[in-house]
Amino acid sequence: MTIRDIQSHVTELYGINLSPTLVSNITDKIVHLAEEWQSRPLEKIYSIVFFDAIHYKVRDESRKVT
Repeated sequence: MTIRDIQSHVTELYGINLSPTLVSNITDKIVHLAEEWQSRPLEKIYSIVFFDAIHYKVRDESRKVT
């Protein structure tokens, strides 16, 4: 993502306007953490959890409720 992408993403999600300089300063300080995470060894086994649900539409006094 570019600095402008990050800036617009934060504004869209949180309604906070950050300057490009602030975004650049923050990313410069944490980029090593991201690179470290990307190069970490992967585990042999990862747990997976599946969730499933059934939704029924029910009528209550001639109105559909879920």
